Amino acid sequence: MAIRDTRFVLCLAAVGLLLACVGPGGAELSAARAASAKGDLVAAHRYYEAALVLAPGNAAATKEIAGVRAQLVDRAIADARAAAGATQGAPGLRTALQGIEAARLYDPTGRGLAAIRQELGDRLAAIDGENAARAKQVRTAIASGRLSLAGEQLAAIRAADPDYRELPALESEFNAFRSADLAQQVEHALVAGDIPQARAAIAQLAELDPSRAASLRPDLEKMEAAWLREHSQSDMAAGRFYTAYLRVLESAGGKRHDALLDELRTKGAEFYLGQARSRMQRGETARAYLEGVKGLELAPNHGQLFEVHRDARDAELAKIQTYVAIPTFATPRSRPDLGAQFSDALISHLFRVLPYGINIVEREKIDLLISEKDQGFAELGQILNVDLIISGNVSLMEIDRQESEREGVARIQVGNRQEANPAYEVAVRAISQNPQAKFDPDKLPPPTLSTPMYETIRYRAGTVTIKGFATVAARIFNTGKASIEYAQEFNARFTVADDFQDAVDGTEIEGDALELPSETEIVESLRNQLVEQVAKVIEAQFAEQQKMFLDKARYRIARRELDLAVKPLARGFLYCVQAKINPADQHFVVLRDLAVKQTERGFLPRLELQGPLDSTGSSQPDESDEPVESAEPTEEEGV
Repeated sequence: MAIRDTRFVLCLAAVGLLLACVGPGGAELSAARAASAKGDLVAAHRYYEAALVLAPGNAAATKEIAGVRAQLVDRAIADARAAAGATQGAPGLRTALQGIEAARLYDPTGRGLAAIRQELGDRLAAIDGENAARAKQVRTAIASGRLSLAGEQLAAIRAADPDYRELPALESEFNAFRSADLAQQVEHALVAGDIPQARAAIAQLAELDPSRAASLRPDLEKMEAAWLREHSQSDMAAGRFYTAYLRVLESAGGKRHDALLDELRTKGAEFYLGQARSRMQRGETARAYLEGVKGLELAPNHGQLFEVHRDARDAELAKIQTYVAIPTFATPRSRPDLGAQFSDALISHLFRVLPYGINIVEREKIDLLISEKDQGFAELGQILNVDLIISGNVSLMEIDRQESEREGVARIQVGNRQEANPAYEVAVRAISQNPQAKFDPDKLPPPTLSTPMYETIRYRAGTVTIKGFATVAARIFNTGKASIEYAQEFNARFTVADDFQDAVDGTEIEGDALELPSETEIVESLRNQLVEQVAKVIEAQFAEQQKMFLDKARYRIARRELDLAVKPLARGFLYCVQAKINPADQHFVVLRDLAVKQTERGFLPRLELQGPLDSTGSSQPDESDEPVESAEPTEEEGV
């Protein structure tokens, strides 16, 4: 009886389950479970609700939707906390609250989300209260004339809640106060004759109240004209024509001060011409170059300035060149040709990638000198007049061939063999035993049968793998420091494999020939890998040359060796022009500024400017560097 009862209960459960699946809402319930299994809880919740609309008393749907709702509520809480933490202040809290409000659909009782809603609301209310207190401080500071304090509190309000309800009104009050303060600053500066302060205050006022700034600008321009004339006269007396020129260009009137600008250009060009000539006589080509640059910017068509600028620039061009020697790399005795091949490949690669001013000495000249004289690198560098020597050895260049071969078997037909047909013999025997029987000769089996003949053929198949290994040790020797600056071993690998198979005629087995690179191609691949690795290290030695010149200049300035700082400034500036460095490059900008600052002082006495130049434009160069081919000045060459 017990067994029958158990079976009865199981049957009822099965019937209930069947009714749940095929009755009202059954399809929706199945869809809900499938969506839940995929992790799409939102879709699952929607299907469960649809199932309960069709079958309100469905116990399974009621129980399962409760579990889905609990997961959705937990997810909403986690997302809200993440949103509140991702964006500081009120914006993050509002985003979090919006997510919680959207999740109330999954919390019919309201108990699951109550705590997080209360927490977020309290935090938002606290920020609102803090901003209300700050708003009072802003207005109090404005009333008492404390602009800085008002600005700080206003910035704090904006950071905490950019949508704070009183923020627009506060900003309007602050801007009105700031506008009045700036206008007052302009008036005080004009009374005090502080034109730069007045100009700066008007520029700020123009952003807040353009009409008010425009009403004050005529007074500024009127006073600025006299101020510029006074300061320009002082600068011209001190030889600072370029400084005065820049001041006028940057003034409120700008290029409307035509008469003053013309005077500065005319007198300044002649002054800088005299300075440049005298510096050339003294062999100070770096300072002469910068004086010529300033003069040419004032008077671009000045013929004499062009000539002295050209001579000074050509002398300095030689001094921004760096020479690199790459002798033949050493090699194993078994492969004597590898060294020259590697060195030539490295030289060719570096010619393509090295920046302006880096020159490579011909390898043949270096090798010849090395073979004639047993010199150290320091002495060799002096003889060759090079800055760096890149040397090393190709210590390994090996190619291994590995072949794995297997034997295949194929059975092919080689012909046919004729054999007696047993059926024909039986038929003939039957006819001979019954001569009276009638028979049809056409129905007799053929007297013989053709039987195919087969032969087993063996063929080869397998895989060939070629591996290449190469190692190069490279060193960078600084001849000026007489020391090795860099040393490293570089490795290259090459692997290729291919299958092969013999063809078997008369079968579907097709041949597969080996297609592998030659030894020459493998060696070239290995060499190229090594060349790229070594070249990257060499390139790094010359990265941002303009920074190197700037660092040298700053070092001299820090030591108060201001005259010595002119050389790296001039050469850094010239390098940037010749290498076409972006004018916005941070190092180029600083080089320009320092070049002006350091050359608008320490001028030579006027009487010293009267001496004639010799045929070369210079009595004695400051350094004995090799000259380079001159080039015409470009429009970019302005400080």
